[in-house]
Amino acid sequence: DEITLNIDSKYNVALSNVSFNKKEIENIGYMFRNDCFDMVININDRDVILSNYKNDEYIQKYISTLRNYYNIIETKIDNSLFDINNYDGVIQIIPQKESSRFNKESLTILQINNKGGMITE
Repeated sequence: DEITLNIDSKYNVALSNVSFNKKEIENIGYMFRNDCFDMVININDRDVILSNYKNDEYIQKYISTLRNYYNIIETKIDNSLFDINNYDGVIQIIPQKESSRFNKESLTILQINNKGGMITE
């Protein structure tokens, strides 16, 4: 099939004749569930990177690697207190894997900005 691209006078883009491979979509879901990559979701018209559950040791190693390339502000917060409006820039949400079932669910929120850019708290 040939994909058709239409652009109107306001530069809105529409694609037609697009077909999706069901097996590939299932594979993407499988890879996300098995921690092969993160997912971008939209919360209140903002794109946010959502990761799978990670333990604190893994998260700290991940953050130290990111800091080689980006300015990072790390915030740990109770799941129920998360409000996207409290954060600027690119946001990554990493649900915390807790060591005990009695611990409340918490999130590690990363605000990510280029090394040359500024992040304001």
